[in-house]
Amino acid sequence: VRDTVRNDAYAAAGSEIRKDTIVGAMFLLNSKPEIEYLKLQNSAMDETWAEEFQTEVEAKFTLWAESPSCYADAQRLNTLTSLVRLAIAQFTTTGEVLASAEYPRDRKPFRTAILMLDPDRLSTPPTVRESPFMSMGVEKDRFGAPVAYHIRDNHPGDVLITRNTWTRVAKTYGWGREKIIHIFEQQRANQSRGISVMVAALKEARITKRFRE
Repeated sequence: VRDTVRNDAYAAAGSEIRKDTIVGAMFLLNSKPEIEYLKLQNSAMDETWAEEFQTEVEAKFTLWAESPSCYADAQRLNTLTSLVRLAIAQFTTTGEVLASAEYPRDRKPFRTAILMLDPDRLSTPPTVRESPFMSMGVEKDRFGAPVAYHIRDNHPGDVLITRNTWTRVAKTYGWGREKIIHIFEQQRANQSRGISVMVAALKEARITKRFRE
């Protein structure tokens, strides 16, 4: 799939169109409080409060998401819109998105940041045996719910790395918030990893490319 997206002009254009269609020029927040429920908890939370809340939250969100300082990206390279476009491109080629929620202490005024991870780094260490509780780097409980992810410290394609090590990262922080963001669409029960939608069309894409050449 990666070879096709990289070298086939039609596949590459389709990937770009998919990003433009889903994300567009800017990823905006539409924050609408559940006012009917909130009024049951506090009568002061009326429609006027909801409008003021929505205006303030959306303004702060846009400042965090689209600032040239790239608060949303732990690597300080992308705005949130660029991160979402990267996630769409990653989902197109691999069928999954992998990232971690980080909270750098030296970041002001916003600490929440997303660190994008290459799904190729998610794998089972050679010292651990695959089992119903460990599948392709995803550690599960007895119900099959993910509890931890084993992430390789370097990419498998890094040829200069002579020693491979893995880090076990818990699904959530100790205080409950999600640590690892792993997005994929299940097509079968107990499926642990994603499958690219382009896999089914690879043969036809390769034949078409050769025909054009």
